[in-house]
Amino acid sequence: TISTSFSGQANAPVAIELYSLTGTKLFSTSTTSGSYGEVNYALPIQDVSAGTYFVRVISGTMVQVTRLMKVAQ
Repeated sequence: TISTSFSGQANAPVAIELYSLTGTKLFSTSTTSGSYGEVNYALPIQDVSAGTYFVRVISGTMVQVTRLMKVAQ
């Protein structure tokens, strides 16, 4: 599991998605941001193999895409 945060619109729905490099959606969940627009979330990445992935967070008209690299242990 990896934890990260995002700041967006206050009390707004937020979609969190994990994609492979080929664009395959591997994980998707939704939540609601806090009163100041903050979102803290954990991604369950224990079942994905080592490699590069993209995390996409959508809140209203705001979109944030972050590259995630999982290394073998």
